[in-house]
Amino acid sequence: MTTMQLVERHIISKNDPRWAVIDHTCWLSKNLYNAANYIVRQEYIFNHHFIPYAQLDKLMKHNPDYCALPRKVSQWVLKQVNQDWQNYFTGRAEYQSNPKKFTGCPRLPTYKDTAKGRNLLVYTDQAVSRKLLTQKGVIQPSQLAIQVQTKQKNIDQVRIVPRKTYYVIEVIYTVEIDPLPVEPHRIASLDIGLNTLAAVTFNQPEFSGCNFQPTGVHSASG
Repeated sequence: MTTMQLVERHIISKNDPRWAVIDHTCWLSKNLYNAANYIVRQEYIFNHHFIPYAQLDKLMKHNPDYCALPRKVSQWVLKQVNQDWQNYFTGRAEYQSNPKKFTGCPRLPTYKDTAKGRNLLVYTDQAVSRKLLTQKGVIQPSQLAIQVQTKQKNIDQVRIVPRKTYYVIEVIYTVEIDPLPVEPHRIASLDIGLNTLAAVTFNQPEFSGCNFQPTGVHSASG
C-alpha cells in the first residue's frame, strides 16, 4: 500500500471570532519557546554542553510556561527548540568546511520578540477530540476553545501557523494512492528556471524539450 500526506488549510483572519484564542495560545507557545531556549543557550554558552530534547523535557515539565499548554503541545515546542539547535550545529559545521557559502558565521538560535512574537502550535491526533472528528467532522484541539469544520475523518496532526496578518490552521492527513503504471524506459528530466518555470527534456524522440512559462503556457525549444 502506498500513501502520501496532504494538507487541508484554513485561514483565520483578525475578524474571525477564533482569532483571539489562537493568538493568545500562540503567544503562550512563544513564551515556552523562549524559556526553553534560554536554558539551552545558558548551558551551551557557559558549560559548552548541549541539552538534548529528552533532558530538556524533564527540566521543563514543571515550568509554568510548559504547564500553560497541553503536555503534548508543549513537547512539540521543545522539539522545535531542539530542531533549531540541530540546524545551527549543521550550519556551523558547513560554515567551517565551506565559509564562502555564507555571508557570516551562523548564530545561536535567538529569542522570539517578547511582545509581538508568536510561535507554532502542533496538535497530534491524540490531542484532538476523536468523537467530534468522526461524528461531526469537527476539529477540537485540546484545551483550545475553537472548532474547525473539516472534510477529513482521520487526521495525523493539526498545526496552527502564525503569519504576519493571519493564522493558518493546517490539517495534515494521510491518503492511500494507487500508483499509475509506468514505463521505466521513458525518462524525463526537469530543471527549475529563473525566467521560465521549468525546462523539461525527454529521452523519447517524439518529444522535444519544452520551456514552461510561469503562466502555464509552454513553448517547444531545440
